[in-house]
Amino acid sequence: MTSKTAADQAAAAQADKPKREFVEVSLSKPHTHAGKPCQAKDKIKVTAAQREWLIRQGKIEGQEVSNG
Repeated sequence: MTSKTAADQAAAAQADKPKREFVEVSLSKPHTHAGKPCQAKDKIKVTAAQREWLIRQGKIEGQEVSNG
């Protein structure tokens, strides 16, 4: 019987996690992302949930805000 090391267990746990997919968006207003100030026209990579939040805040270029 073999036992897994802590590193093996951590690697196995990481492999089981779903991978987060990112999309690149262009800001239309200044915004702080990951603790860093960003300006309008800057491009940042965000998750789908972050993108939706930025749309609701009116901070992404070319995105319409839906109230439905």
